[in-house]
Amino acid sequence: MSVERVLQLIQDVEGVVASFVANPAGHLVAQQIPAHLPKAALRRTALRVARIIRSAERCELDVERCEFQFEGCQLLVWRFESGMLGILSEAPLQRRALGAAARQALRELRSSWPPSGSLAGNSPAPPDRGPHDAR
Repeated sequence: MSVERVLQLIQDVEGVVASFVANPAGHLVAQQIPAHLPKAALRRTALRVARIIRSAERCELDVERCEFQFEGCQLLVWRFESGMLGILSEAPLQRRALGAAARQALRELRSSWPPSGSLAGNSPAPPDRGPHDAR
């Protein structure tokens, strides 16, 4: 099953706004996002989540799933061997349906992604530089 089809399974759950698959460094591989949400914001979010996960791992925490709450939305992230699955949702959310869809998506991603020989991009992304970091 293609990554795009996996994401479509997630999108079919009531309350899901957007979904994405990113490599371990946080670089987007595929996404399902409505036109009113900027893709750049989703890219930044995936990179930030990857950094949070790496920080947790440096503290010897094993992160398999993360949940972030903000502005009436939730970002749910599941890790798998080759990356992460992210789901942005808003209320009302069908938790059981989402859990079942996420488990199915993770099974598919674990068995078929990334395609053989395409592990490029697994190295950590360079840190974002803000105005205070200029050299």
